[in-house]
Amino acid sequence: MALPDVNVSMFHVATTFDTAYQNATLKTEVQLTNETNSSVKNAALVFELFAPATNELVFSKKISLDDKITGNSILNKIFEFPIQQPQKWDPEHPNLYTYKLTLVANGNKETTERKIGFRQVEIRGNKEYVNGMPVKLRGACRHEIDPLRGRSLIGDEWMKDVLLFREENVNYIRTSHYPPAEEFIHACDSLGMFVEVEAPFCWADQTKVPDSLYQSAILDQTLDMVNFYRSNPSVLDWSIANESQSAYKTYFRKSAALVKKLDPTRPRVYNQYGDEDDNNELEIGNQHYPGPNGPSKYRYSKRPMMFGEYCHLNAYNRLELITDPGIRDAWGMGFEYMWERMYATPSILGGCIWAGIDDTFILPDGRVVGYGTWGPIDDWRRKKPEFWHVKKTYSPVKISLAGNYKNGSVNISIENRLLFSNISECKIKWHAGKYDGVINPSIAQTQKQTVGINISGKLTAADTLFIDVYDPRNILVDQYAFTVVPEIKEDIKKQEASTPQIKYIKSENTVIAQAPGLQITVNKQTGDILISKSSSDKTILQLAKLMLLPLNGDGRGTQMTGEAQVFDPFTNTASNRIIKKVEYSCLPAKFVVTVHDDYDEASGYTVYEFSGDKNINIHYHYTANKDINPRQWGMVLSLANDFNTISWKRKGLWNYYPADDIGRLSGTANAISSAPISGPAGPIQKPTLSWSQDRTALGTNDFRSTKMY
Repeated sequence: MALPDVNVSMFHVATTFDTAYQNATLKTEVQLTNETNSSVKNAALVFELFAPATNELVFSKKISLDDKITGNSILNKIFEFPIQQPQKWDPEHPNLYTYKLTLVANGNKETTERKIGFRQVEIRGNKEYVNGMPVKLRGACRHEIDPLRGRSLIGDEWMKDVLLFREENVNYIRTSHYPPAEEFIHACDSLGMFVEVEAPFCWADQTKVPDSLYQSAILDQTLDMVNFYRSNPSVLDWSIANESQSAYKTYFRKSAALVKKLDPTRPRVYNQYGDEDDNNELEIGNQHYPGPNGPSKYRYSKRPMMFGEYCHLNAYNRLELITDPGIRDAWGMGFEYMWERMYATPSILGGCIWAGIDDTFILPDGRVVGYGTWGPIDDWRRKKPEFWHVKKTYSPVKISLAGNYKNGSVNISIENRLLFSNISECKIKWHAGKYDGVINPSIAQTQKQTVGINISGKLTAADTLFIDVYDPRNILVDQYAFTVVPEIKEDIKKQEASTPQIKYIKSENTVIAQAPGLQITVNKQTGDILISKSSSDKTILQLAKLMLLPLNGDGRGTQMTGEAQVFDPFTNTASNRIIKKVEYSCLPAKFVVTVHDDYDEASGYTVYEFSGDKNINIHYHYTANKDINPRQWGMVLSLANDFNTISWKRKGLWNYYPADDIGRLSGTANAISSAPISGPAGPIQKPTLSWSQDRTALGTNDFRSTKMY
């Protein structure tokens, strides 16, 4: 970068408000450098401030410098300017001013500019405040990651990442475990995102820094980080290091003190496993993976507590993931439970999911390395099932149904979890049947209110009420679907006489039940049950077996090391089955078979009821023989391979899901897609289909994932 001989070598700002948070002071720190041998006299500085959106000049000041800038020297100056009622910067209103500084010296003009935001950060007791408002940080950790370029990003990839994080209602990103590219911070400034910038130190307690290198290895890097980003409004706090435990006293106590001296406007945090590792010296406490009891543990903390990493995504139990991607959808239940407890605890500042994006790299020879598929966003920047759970759980506007449709109106309950905005700044759109509209109630932060939606016509049970919520930035932050008219249905019992009669064929070894389009064969010798469409067709369904799958974290190590790993399906049924007794009843319209059996893990019985209308009802009752903590249990039905499509209706954690989400409440999924077969880390070439259509030899993610409830 070429600069004039006399130049602006540093230009930083800090903003503070009056006690009413209306008028502000713009503190400007300027460093001027004279790189000539001659002194400079009569230099001047021109300050200009331009408003957001309109770019209107709102402040201007020219200051002649009385100081002589001697040759080969540096001159530091601090100026404070009063600004009347500036538009504030926060994630819901990312108002950026353009601040220009022009140095006039030796007949030359040098102009430099910054995008700045008016905001003030304070710690009061065990809460953090921004512009006088308490904040709750809905966070995620982020690595710089490109599957083909490693830690190197290009173009507008930083902007795309922040847009994705913002879309899932994250309002705080931790830059683990090093300062990010400046393009990323600029994207956070403009789009509205709090940031924790972390110094480049991880597990420092496992190494030794010689005294001769301490300045360059620890202090210089930390202070360079602070000096580079201390004017950016999105930067909320500084992280001194990651998970370096006892190294705080040895390496980081001094650097933390210097950070406070260089930037007294922001709090500091030490990301750690134990909240005492920083000797309680920093403004914000921190613990990684505190577990479900974390909010209770820190309920009476004297300082704000941050869970710098929590709710780790499934990444290391690849045996499970390869077999059943449905555990990615199941993750949402625990995540929502944890966040609600954190949100309800005032001393808990927030937390960051580990991690925001998958961390896998594809080498030129096709081998995959990296830590794993631990993000709600994959490394190709596609949304995974966890993305929707993060979006819904972190939603700043919570809506629930408060009554049925009645007399042209439906009542809903709206809770405002926005940090800086009244609900009146949002746009809440609804539609039901052929009717639609917009409601705009006034609900302050942290408040909940029942609101009526007036519908001009009549609704039926088939008319779902859909609601879309847009925040003050016109970002779609949440979607809901409610059944507002109950289904009224007459239960007409089928007459036994109308059910097709069942024909029975008995022999010494078998009993066969036949109805139109269905044949059931019971082997008296083995107890096997075979089901086919007719006597000439192949078997389509076999006797069910009990499954008691224990929780399992097998992934053959915590990293992807480039080795080709093949995981057999984790679908084992209970072991060493012994059929004790088979009972059957040959009724005119129903064939009932009861199988009593023992396994090593459990004992009990299964009842099959076959009716002439092709319906098969199965009930079972087993008592565990061992202390098993199962992830999944039930009866396994072995189907013929040509059953390659499933359709379902289920109960879910949310009442609305995207159309391609594997957790959607109803849908159809095919075993095979046009996607190539991928390994544990997903596709090794940029995919064209959604994540749900990725597939292994067992089928697509959508097809082979458990559809719970």
